[in-house]
Amino acid sequence: MSTGKWKSFLLETLYFTASYFLLSWLLFDRSGLELILESILMGVFSGLASITIFPRMFKAVMTPVAAKLEKSVSAPALEDDEQVLLDEGANHFKGIERVGGKLALTNKRLLFRSHKFNIQNHTESIPLCEIASVEKGKHSSGNVVRIDLTNGKTHFFGVISPPIWIETLSNHICVTRAQAGA
Repeated sequence: MSTGKWKSFLLETLYFTASYFLLSWLLFDRSGLELILESILMGVFSGLASITIFPRMFKAVMTPVAAKLEKSVSAPALEDDEQVLLDEGANHFKGIERVGGKLALTNKRLLFRSHKFNIQNHTESIPLCEIASVEKGKHSSGNVVRIDLTNGKTHFFGVISPPIWIETLSNHICVTRAQAGA
């Protein structure tokens, strides 16, 4: 087990042991060495399950669901001379919600279209010439691209591979600005 998994296991074990002990003590008026040993055993079992079984179950259940959600997002209408350069499933951070959907970069704009299982369903279309800067965003998930617009607004998108998005977007916003100035 890696250092990160050991740390996670220990924290989960402590959490489950303390929770089991407190609930048994408060709700069922139990005490003594038997309760302490039972709490430790339940904590260790639950800690192991939380780092081995639960992630696999979550992945097995959520992978097909995520694939269906991504397919449920219809492709945006493109202009005649517009080509998709990059696209993938993404989250658009709107307030406290991570709106799931699909992010696409074309040779003219950045497009986001949410899937139907969100509170804030929306489509966002940002012309490349309105993007002032692109950089890695700071967020707990880590995989976030921050996009600052020329009008002062900022958008955050959670993507699988931020470096690819940042590099591709950076290259194309410069090209679009050069073409607009010419």
